Amino acid sequence: MEDKKIKRHKQIAAIIGIALLVAMYLVTFILALCRFDGASSLFMGALACTIVVPVLIWIYIWLYGLLTRKKTIATLFPDAPSEEEVLNARLAAADAADGQTDAMDAAEEHVSADEEN
Repeated sequence: MEDKKIKRHKQIAAIIGIALLVAMYLVTFILALCRFDGASSLFMGALACTIVVPVLIWIYIWLYGLLTRKKTIATLFPDAPSEEEVLNARLAAADAADGQTDAMDAAEEHVSADEEN
C-alpha cells in the first residue's frame, strides 16, 4: 500500500519536472523570436535556466541517492555493487574460507592417522 503511495508521489514529481522543463524550453524559444527592449536579457536568463535547472535536479537526485545509499538514475557507477552487497560477499567469502580451513584440518588429521597405522 505504501509502495504505491510513494510511487505515485514520484510520478507526480516527475510529471511536474517535465512540465517545468518543457515550459522553460518554450519560453526560451519564444524569447529568441521576440524583438522588444530587454528581450535579449530575458533570453539569456532563460537559456541559463535551461542549463542550470536540469543540472541542479541531477545534483539533487544524486545527493538523495548518496544520503539514502540507494541507486538512482543519477548514480555515478550504477553497475558497481553497493556497500551492503560488498559486505555480504566478504562475509560469504570469510565463511567459505572458514569451512575450507575446517575441511583441510580434518583431511590432515585423517592423513596423519593413516600414516600412523
